[in-house]
Amino acid sequence: MDLKECVICGDERDVSRHYGVACCYGCKAFFRRTVFEKKKYHCKEEKGCEVNKANRNRCRFCRYQKCLKSGMSEDNFREPYSVTKSETSSEAQSPVVSPTVSLPNPKTLSPASESIITFLKSMTKSTIENYDPSYDTLTLEECLKFPVNRIANLTDGLRNPHVIVPKMKFDLQWFKYSNMSFGWYQIFVYVAEWAKGIPQFRMLKAEDQERLFHLNFATLSFPMCFYYMVGDCEKMKEFMYANDNFIEPGAFGSEIIMVMGTKLLNIYETHLFSPYRKLKPDDEEMALGMTLMLFQFSESLSNEGYLICSKYKEKLYTALYEYQMIKFADKTELERIQRYAMLMELMGYGKYIMAKFKSK
Repeated sequence: MDLKECVICGDERDVSRHYGVACCYGCKAFFRRTVFEKKKYHCKEEKGCEVNKANRNRCRFCRYQKCLKSGMSEDNFREPYSVTKSETSSEAQSPVVSPTVSLPNPKTLSPASESIITFLKSMTKSTIENYDPSYDTLTLEECLKFPVNRIANLTDGLRNPHVIVPKMKFDLQWFKYSNMSFGWYQIFVYVAEWAKGIPQFRMLKAEDQERLFHLNFATLSFPMCFYYMVGDCEKMKEFMYANDNFIEPGAFGSEIIMVMGTKLLNIYETHLFSPYRKLKPDDEEMALGMTLMLFQFSESLSNEGYLICSKYKEKLYTALYEYQMIKFADKTELERIQRYAMLMELMGYGKYIMAKFKSK
């Protein structure tokens, strides 16, 4: 069979046989993501949009329909062993699962995925560890009086995060006593510097960078804080907030604030800490997951920005999938899919937590 071009979009790069058809990695990742996350799409035209390399991200409904018409099967996706098992009656009755499956089962990361994972892990680690050591001796009293640039706008903050507040080492002991807004400014500096470390983010126009950051900062702040800066989600349970201040459990000061704090703690435990303890994501998964979070909602960007984000997200999804296939090779395919879905949910819980708390 001719594997020179993708039967979905016509792309000639990285074409292999995936899920029964010859397609590029982009369409493979798109189909896998659609099935994994049970996405639903709608066509803004008349369900007859042309799907090619240049506009394949324009209408996801028509792209998915073309995947199905070309032979990609959701049934095979969820039951990858059915074809192999039906080859002979003895194999069908055998409890041993054949290693030949319809989904790719890489033994090693592809060069592209390995490069992405290595870079993001290293860059994220560097962002956390590189801070201004001249503030290491800052006392609690000095911290509480430290000036914050509240006049600078998002444009200035992304261009030079340090104009907001100097980048200090995250110290849990004094951080919880300082004004909450100061703490969020600190997290802003870390997240902004981290985002600027990603080449694809820097490729975006300034307006697109600001739009993405505005939409996703709240979500990104949680993994940045409890995973990288605190390092222990249990310690985050020491924190409550009310009236713009962090306060410790048992020191709420009033019944109303105590009720608010208790509700927030329960929300954190249910939707963040408990799933995190169950999944125990590592540095590689967190770096990939946070980057996917940064580039979500790209539909609201310019056409150029949307294409940059979509192309990069396809590579990120592929890298995350390959990494989990290798790391959890001893798990069943269903278990890997479930973990993948739970990891994606965990990455989006930050924004959900804020919305849930405001609705209380």
